[in-house]
Amino acid sequence: MTLSTKSNTPRTPRRTGRKPVTLTPAELDALGVLSVAEVSAFVRIAEDTVRRDVRSGHLKAEDYGTPGRPVYRITREALNAWREIRAVTPTGQDGK
Repeated sequence: MTLSTKSNTPRTPRRTGRKPVTLTPAELDALGVLSVAEVSAFVRIAEDTVRRDVRSGHLKAEDYGTPGRPVYRITREALNAWREIRAVTPTGQDGK
């Protein structure tokens, strides 16, 4: 007789602990310091894009986490400067 280490009971799904950002635009405007998820919701781009721009230095942020698990906080001033850099001028609007 052999003993099996696997049981037939199903495993419960893992919980990541992340909750979606559900702040209204007015509430986001009132915040002075934003997380990556809040910036993502405010600018309507993917969180990975925000993190990539933070790591590349295009978006200034403070890291309050550990080297293996960074937790970025972005000031409103840094966000506004980053948005100005990322702004695209429509063709024909710049006079050229």
